[in-house]
Amino acid sequence: PKVKAHVVENRTDFYDACGQGIFCNLGDGDVDFPAVRQLLLDNDFNGWCTVEQDCDPEGDTSPIDDAKLNRNYLQSIGF
Repeated sequence: PKVKAHVVENRTDFYDACGQGIFCNLGDGDVDFPAVRQLLLDNDFNGWCTVEQDCDPEGDTSPIDDAKLNRNYLQSIGF
């Protein structure tokens, strides 16, 4: 959230924002995934959910490692 506020305030371009870490793993950003899950439960949703995480196209993180971390996070909150 701090990175987002900074890049919005400074009107940072896309690639600079990527380099500053605008894309983060699930659970580290603005989306309250436990609240989303609860909303789905409260409304008797029983279908599939798709979760997408963008990444820095020039970054040095591993998409596979990030996907595993994100899957583990979602499982830890009951998805």
